[in-house]
Amino acid sequence: MDNKTFNLCLDNPVQWAAIEKDITLGTNLRINGTPTFVVGIIEDRQLINYQKFNGIPFRH
Repeated sequence: MDNKTFNLCLDNPVQWAAIEKDITLGTNLRINGTPTFVVGIIEDRQLINYQKFNGIPFRH
């Protein structure tokens, strides 16, 4: 990974907003590990009838 490019990406407000949106979605789906796979159906831009397959829980 190119750390300079990665940090430039994180400094971009548009990119950071997309990251925060993904974090919020993960939190709402109670995703607390990596990798986590979510398999389901999307109707009217909403995820319904889904199942989660969790990996290793995050450690803080």
